[in-house]
Amino acid sequence: MPALSAAAGTLSRGVAVSGVVRLACEVLLHGMVLSMFVEGLAAGPISSGRVMAVLGAVAITVVLLGRPSQGLFPHPWVAVPAVLLTAWTIVSGIWATERGAWLEAVLELALSLIFFVAFSLLVDSRAMVHRLLVGFAVGACLAAPVALVQVTTGARAVGLQGDPNTFALYQLAALPVVVFLAFRRPGWPRVAWTGAGVLLIGSVLASQSRGAFLGLAVVTLWLLWNGARTGAAPAAARRLVSTVAGAVALVVAAVAAVAFLPRFDLASTLEGGGTGRLDIWRTAVLAWWEQPLLGLGAGGYEPVSGQLLSQTPGVALDPYSVLFEGIRVHNSFLEPLVEQGPLGLVLWISLLAGIGLALEGQRRRYRDEIVGALVPMLLVFVAASLFLSVTANKLIWIMAGLAAVLPYLRHASEDDPAADLPDRHDPHQSPSALPASVETSRETP
Repeated sequence: MPALSAAAGTLSRGVAVSGVVRLACEVLLHGMVLSMFVEGLAAGPISSGRVMAVLGAVAITVVLLGRPSQGLFPHPWVAVPAVLLTAWTIVSGIWATERGAWLEAVLELALSLIFFVAFSLLVDSRAMVHRLLVGFAVGACLAAPVALVQVTTGARAVGLQGDPNTFALYQLAALPVVVFLAFRRPGWPRVAWTGAGVLLIGSVLASQSRGAFLGLAVVTLWLLWNGARTGAAPAAARRLVSTVAGAVALVVAAVAAVAFLPRFDLASTLEGGGTGRLDIWRTAVLAWWEQPLLGLGAGGYEPVSGQLLSQTPGVALDPYSVLFEGIRVHNSFLEPLVEQGPLGLVLWISLLAGIGLALEGQRRRYRDEIVGALVPMLLVFVAASLFLSVTANKLIWIMAGLAAVLPYLRHASEDDPAADLPDRHDPHQSPSALPASVETSRETP
């Protein structure tokens, strides 16, 4: 009996330690998510994202040392292009025109890879994914009032993020999560989340980001298409009415943006070359023609952008404003082509496609889960990336981590902690093989 009591005590302590570790990992992941919204609050080279990346690297090391037998088994559709893209970025240093810029690009990608590995390794239940997405939506909602106050001063809203375009991307990416929560939470929660959605749209408009506005149109069209053909007839009718109302709101927002915000005026946009983007893209293509197979090397365009803009005839953008600091390509499909050649572009598109296929498979498998919001979040990112250089953005690598691990997580109820543990060797588990209590607990969206 004493031996049995001792064994029971050891087991209980092990369970408690495991619970503490899981809680610590989830708190860390929430911190990594929220750090994206406050990157403007930096002290020199020390930013919230870099601090959380260091903590994430420590957590990854501790977890792998503590359970080496489990290891990391990310989905191959995501892992393979991620590994190849990272390797090609490093190898591009051999022919990089600017070694310092190449090293900076590698370090930037390394920080994002820590986010990728952390989310693909430390997330151990679908319920945790749900909570992380809600946390992301809450972070965006808290940032929205800050943006609305900032726009009253006449400046573009940046929240606490620091960059108006990246801020708008995060705000818009949270909108599908908020829409999902509004549909699933009747009563006052639905009213609250609907109001939060209006705040998010307002903060996106306050940023005056053209890429985010395109993303807003994309996500609205996605909601229209999917909301009108999912669920039973009454639910489909409610969704159809809601999404049609959203489309009307989008048209009203577009008219208001064109009428009151000069950045959205078509004539001034074309006259100014899309705030210089057309000139940047033009010079980027010219730079790529100089190295069509391998490109300039990772990070290679920014150091030479000022010289290219100053030497290219017909450039409307003031070249001297970027001559010394440089400017990025501002297009996440043209930038890999210019800096890493056709193979770099293929690997980047393969990564996005792998993330999309993995997430869409999960959305179709569990239509009533919040993880379905990850698909329109990806569409928002792709739309916004047409105007931004975000290949190393933390949001896409977080989504890559979730896409890599979601197929290996059981669809378990919150009251069954043991069933929440990831089954990393059975990514294709059929929903019919799940416990009956879990199957019947799902609600029709």
